[in-house]
Amino acid sequence: MNSSSTEGLPEEVVRKIVSDFPEVAFGFAYGSGIIPQKGYAETPLYDFIFAVDSAESWHAENLERNRAHYSFLKHLGPRFISNVQRKYGAQVYFNTDVAVCNGQYRVKYGVIELEDLRRDLLDWRTLYVSGRLHRPVLDVVRTDAISEANVVNRTHALRAALLLLPERFLELELWQTIAGLSYQGDVRMALAENPEKVRLLVDGHDERFRAAYAEPLTGLGSTLRTSGTGSGPSSLWIQDRSPVARAALLTELPACLRAAMSSAYSR
Repeated sequence: MNSSSTEGLPEEVVRKIVSDFPEVAFGFAYGSGIIPQKGYAETPLYDFIFAVDSAESWHAENLERNRAHYSFLKHLGPRFISNVQRKYGAQVYFNTDVAVCNGQYRVKYGVIELEDLRRDLLDWRTLYVSGRLHRPVLDVVRTDAISEANVVNRTHALRAALLLLPERFLELELWQTIAGLSYQGDVRMALAENPEKVRLLVDGHDERFRAAYAEPLTGLGSTLRTSGTGSGPSSLWIQDRSPVARAALLTELPACLRAAMSSAYSR
């Protein structure tokens, strides 16, 4: 883990929860139960994403350990479950609101194959797991290949946010724009989710965002700078909005996003 504890859940508890599952190659915990958000005071449901080498093998072992976590699909076996996971939606299979650690905690966990996650981080094929990793999370299991791909993912997010922002903006506006990228056009924001979710994701967590984006910000060079006015989330930032700088941001966006933009433009 990249942190000894979180405000929401101690590290030893996170380790205990993860030990209830088969081995994962990469994993992270996220959501208000892990990184507390204002406005979420109820007993939390702890959210996890597990990336695994083989979905079929992992589900086979998890069915032996945690059969009750699965819906009726458990009767169709691990191959069927892994096919559902990999062929539909965001290539993530979720078991939701299940009890772990002898009923001590309730969790929601998603399972994705490692290579599917890597591709989503690099190309934004679905922007589902990659979008969650735009925000600060708690790493549970780390692997260099995914950590490096996530730096690319967050660099993509930073570039996309700058294209949406004016020449001058507050640091807080940058984090809010990044946090909101994966919610663009998401019907849940209008129907089921807290309409202030993006603001709550950022409020009070500017230091976490700075740490998460330290490397991507360094890579931008002179494209973005602080004005020296204000401090913390209220500091004023200035970006280069010249045609050359904008073109550079556009050409470095992930492949799937550039393809979608090209398709929309050609209609």
